[in-house]
Amino acid sequence: MSFQDKYLQCSDCGATFTFSAEEQEFSRSRSYTNEPKRCPPCHAARKTKRYGDGDYSHRSRSWQHMFRLNLYQVLGDPNSN
Repeated sequence: MSFQDKYLQCSDCGATFTFSAEEQEFSRSRSYTNEPKRCPPCHAARKTKRYGDGDYSHRSRSWQHMFRLNLYQVLGDPNSN
């Protein structure tokens, strides 16, 4: 199937942005069914608002993960023998 560039309107700022043929092909290969709703700047701003400054290495961890880390600090790592 051949794709053509589409011009979409951002749901946040109302700007028109291009959903390129390459992006459409990638979306199809990943089985995405929806077209993007936001332009790239609004998409990035929303991600930053949700996850902070973009440094995803400091996401909040589950309490189980934090418990294990604390336990390993106290008792030592059981895999280090």
